[in-house]
Amino acid sequence: TGIYLDERAPTKAERYKIVTGSNGKGVLAVSSDGLRWNRTQDLHYTHGRWDTPKNVQWDAVRNQWILYDRSAPTTSEAQGGALRVQAYTHSLTADFMGEWARTLPTGLNSSADYQPDGLVVWQ
Repeated sequence: TGIYLDERAPTKAERYKIVTGSNGKGVLAVSSDGLRWNRTQDLHYTHGRWDTPKNVQWDAVRNQWILYDRSAPTTSEAQGGALRVQAYTHSLTADFMGEWARTLPTGLNSSADYQPDGLVVWQ
């Protein structure tokens, strides 16, 4: 779980952003100081697995947030639930605390031999 310093935040109260979760429950939160998180949003409807490190990044080209996490394996993967499937979701607007899309596999891993715990993101 990483904390994102948003220097373009519309208010000081939303300057720091975090995505966290475990056991199938994901949550977004914002903070003015990066220490006290007072506004949260449940992301259960994205169907992410939320059991590995999560990375969030602003995409200035698409004007949306991108979040890398894990998803459930697709039916075409023979190992089924045993795979650590890298996935992503994105905000449907520029608002971090707005609606998010359903989590989708990235297609980067499809066997039991390649199961990273998280997807590293650079900007």
